[in-house]
Amino acid sequence: TVSDLLGLMRPIPEGKMASSFSFWNGYLEYLLESLLGQCSDIKGDDNSAQANGYVELIYSFAKHILRVQTEKSEHQIELGQFKKSVVDKILRFFLAAAFFNCEDIN
Repeated sequence: TVSDLLGLMRPIPEGKMASSFSFWNGYLEYLLESLLGQCSDIKGDDNSAQANGYVELIYSFAKHILRVQTEKSEHQIELGQFKKSVVDKILRFFLAAAFFNCEDIN
């Protein structure tokens, strides 16, 4: 699955914390930008299944990030901060997007 490929289904290996965080942040940025791109392509009554698909991927990504663990317990604080930053970013994105009509996003 995508979660397996992203490395979200196993503990973060020792020494891979920073690279994992960078990779996952890049993936999240891709999802958010893709969702906005799909929203700008919605025409008339089309509810765009692709845009809905990106919403589901973002939601699934957040759930998997919250379940990620590390191999070493001393990295839990850093991991907790990363999880909080990801969840906050996603929530802020959806809260901000709720105020806009996606048909008008260019």
